[in-house]
Amino acid sequence: MEQLPLETPVLHEDLRHVAFWNGRVLTAKDLSDEQTANHNRRLALGRLHGDGVVDGLEVAPGPSPARSVRVRPGMAVAASGDVLELTERVEVRLVPQQDGETGGSGTFLPCETVEGAVTGTGTYLLTIGPGEGTSGSASKVPFGGDGSASECGPRYEVGGVVFRLVELKLNTLAADSGTSANDLSGMLGSEETQERSLARNLLAHLASGSALLDAFYADPFGSAPSDAFHAGPSGSARGVDAVRAAAPKLEEDGVPLALIAWNFDRIGFCDVWSVRRRPTVEPVSTVGPGWPWAVPIAARQVAIGEARLLQFQEHLAWIVDRTTGPDPTTSIDEVRAVDWFRYLPPVAAVPLHGLYEEGSGSGSAFEFTTFFEGVELNRRPVGDGDDSPALISRSRVGALLRASFDHAPIDLTAERSLRVYGIVENREATGSSSAVPFGLVVSDELPFAADGAHEER
Repeated sequence: MEQLPLETPVLHEDLRHVAFWNGRVLTAKDLSDEQTANHNRRLALGRLHGDGVVDGLEVAPGPSPARSVRVRPGMAVAASGDVLELTERVEVRLVPQQDGETGGSGTFLPCETVEGAVTGTGTYLLTIGPGEGTSGSASKVPFGGDGSASECGPRYEVGGVVFRLVELKLNTLAADSGTSANDLSGMLGSEETQERSLARNLLAHLASGSALLDAFYADPFGSAPSDAFHAGPSGSARGVDAVRAAAPKLEEDGVPLALIAWNFDRIGFCDVWSVRRRPTVEPVSTVGPGWPWAVPIAARQVAIGEARLLQFQEHLAWIVDRTTGPDPTTSIDEVRAVDWFRYLPPVAAVPLHGLYEEGSGSGSAFEFTTFFEGVELNRRPVGDGDDSPALISRSRVGALLRASFDHAPIDLTAERSLRVYGIVENREATGSSSAVPFGLVVSDELPFAADGAHEER
């Protein structure tokens, strides 16, 4: 390697701005080169923020028979630094239009990453990436003509976004988890809401990369880290990216927005937070033998912890909706956590009737005893020997949630106990109003946090 003298500029060939001076002949190529240099500078600024969803871009199934999704306006940043902004609500069609169906503007077909029409059962990523088109027209004087503007061309090149559907490989996702891809596929194709709930929970867990981190900690100085220990575009440790590892056709500029479970001819469920991540910046380099240890402490891991919590709360609301709506196959009072979930986040909020003795509250909530049937539970009573739950004030809820992002999820099949905390303000409200009682379900790996004994285990 040639040695570089001090104070010698190291030139960046992607940032070649056109030199303007009087008398210079300018061509369309010169102006395009200037645009390219400016664009590359903007990409560099975008990479400073990291890739992920900035705001908005919420995804929900379209109207029955749910062969489309609706995406709200919002913004994301691609790994290249491209800022992706959707300025209007659109409905994205996931399959070719059927006879008699109508589609409005803003509908899109799957890209070439999905072979043919979406059929059978399977899991897919809905992604957003950079797109472009043209608008307007401008007069053009053809070469070799008489000098008159007899032709035209586009007036503007317009930036935008494009939606794609990318297959998620269940074999890759399940490889390090002990979960069979065939079992997952069977649950996804089930007509039973409970089976689909279990599949949704397992997919969210696998997408979080927890199983890959478990494998790393089991032998960190042995085998090389999984391919899911991805480096960022500048060579930084971006954290575990199980989603990208299981979607080989996902382009680097694609930002995942939602996981779509397809059930024969329609959407089985649409899960946003299992694959959605906020942008993070990773300053830790992957140079040198110690770089894998940068992954567990990467900012991306905190973002994954946040997403894991929000995914569970959204999933819980999905269950409440299906067990309290018209003609439910299962009543909310009969729901057991072990039948609908395999994993819970280290800390989660669950509406629970029967958590407090006084007052019953109202609204849609699970029955305390039934929900935790089959789970070793440590309510840690505090008081004069009664069976009331340990209580914490609202000021400690946020700290518990933030602390949970560094902890492993709760495996309901493992022989570990859970704690359930009541919230002081919620207990008071349920005793005097129609407030819905809820508790914080907490992994026993976190220190005991009840008021007056928060350091005790």
